[in-house]
Amino acid sequence: MSETITNETTGESAVIRMEEIIESWMNPRHDVDGLLGTMCTEHRRVTLGDEKRDMHSLPEEILDGDVTPVEFFQREHGARVVLVLDLYEHSGMTIQARQIGEPAVYPFNDRWDAGVVGFIFDTPEALKEAGCEDWTDEQIREDLIAEVKVYDSYLRGEVFFVDHGDDTVGGCVGYEHAVGTAKDLLGIAA
Repeated sequence: MSETITNETTGESAVIRMEEIIESWMNPRHDVDGLLGTMCTEHRRVTLGDEKRDMHSLPEEILDGDVTPVEFFQREHGARVVLVLDLYEHSGMTIQARQIGEPAVYPFNDRWDAGVVGFIFDTPEALKEAGCEDWTDEQIREDLIAEVKVYDSYLRGEVFFVDHGDDTVGGCVGYEHAVGTAKDLLGIAA
């Protein structure tokens, strides 16, 4: 797949093309400043989400059902918003975030190839670092869902190069990011 974006004023163009090999450095959850969410996940074969958190570190009280995930993440991390992470794994992986108690929709409710893989939540420290301390819970929820959508693009292999003359920018996760990068290189207003 490739697409050309052209600046109609200057005639310059940039080509967006899909990466053939996805490298671990392209993971949008690693070494990125300004993320509001912390992903806490468990998968038997791969590390998902944030390497610093996995569900093996959760106390027995949450695993035994003595306390809800929301109560746990609020108490232990000061979270205001906690979302469920659903994973569908069949010839690849795709992930989504949803409210706890909200039903999963296909394919994330497929009884053979899907299930809950963890949670994503905010922390007061992340809100402060990102300058979002005055955000509403709804704004936080929307940002967490957007973070998961970018991570989903990475899991599905939607990582692109943008070629502009002698310049190449690689590791653009998600088609929208690649288009934005091409427009920036071409001086096109977003």
